[in-house]
Amino acid sequence: MTTPDQYAPSAPFYDLFPVYTGREDVEFYVQAARASEGPVLEIGCGTGRVLIPTAREGLTCVGVDPSAAMLERCRANLAAEPSELQGRITLVESEMQRLDLGRLFALITCPFRPFQHILSTEDQIEALRHVHRHLAPGGRFIIDIFDPRLDALLHPEESGVLEPEEFTDPATGERIVRRTRRVAWDRTNQILALEFLYERHLQSGGVEFTEHPFGMRYIFRWEMEHLLERCGLGVVDVFGDFERGSVISGESRELIFVCERRD
Repeated sequence: MTTPDQYAPSAPFYDLFPVYTGREDVEFYVQAARASEGPVLEIGCGTGRVLIPTAREGLTCVGVDPSAAMLERCRANLAAEPSELQGRITLVESEMQRLDLGRLFALITCPFRPFQHILSTEDQIEALRHVHRHLAPGGRFIIDIFDPRLDALLHPEESGVLEPEEFTDPATGERIVRRTRRVAWDRTNQILALEFLYERHLQSGGVEFTEHPFGMRYIFRWEMEHLLERCGLGVVDVFGDFERGSVISGESRELIFVCERRD
């Protein structure tokens, strides 16, 4: 039986959405790729937001994503790049915990939280073990997750529909509204059930609705460090932002782990 593409509903909107296009992580990952001298494996490459700028550095890159729809958008974005750059990128459809490329990488990255879409500890461990198998001796693995907000976790009654966000599709001029709905909190398993609700306001005057339900597992700093170390990925740095600042309790929104392979 074919597994449904969980990310397909958001794929048409991803490159239009300011929280992605304006995210300040690209240069951080590009600098790490430049220092590694490649090859680079990006897990959860999506539409190529980080992958394509990395390849512009002249590096050989492999982008992996479980979503065929996201990879289709990535190929469309690549089509606008020079053929030389296109030749440096290979795209692979695969889940992180089933990855088998038969090669090693100087740098493996997992930008903007795809790891948190893996909802069980067993699958998390399997995914990180697959990272370890693909990491060259002396290579590095960089992953970012969000730092859970304890105030929000203590008051789940305040969940619901968040403030809507609006943007415009430059190809059509149509207005698109996205609302994020917190459907449920599973504190025992640390899982947030979320839903994106898209409204595309058509030029004809109608409105087209798209729903994208998904889950995210929130992970605390020391829990993540334990998972990484357990899978042979020694943590050498933890940052609270993409300027390499320290993690500040209650203020940092990012947890960025820089790891090295340990056998």
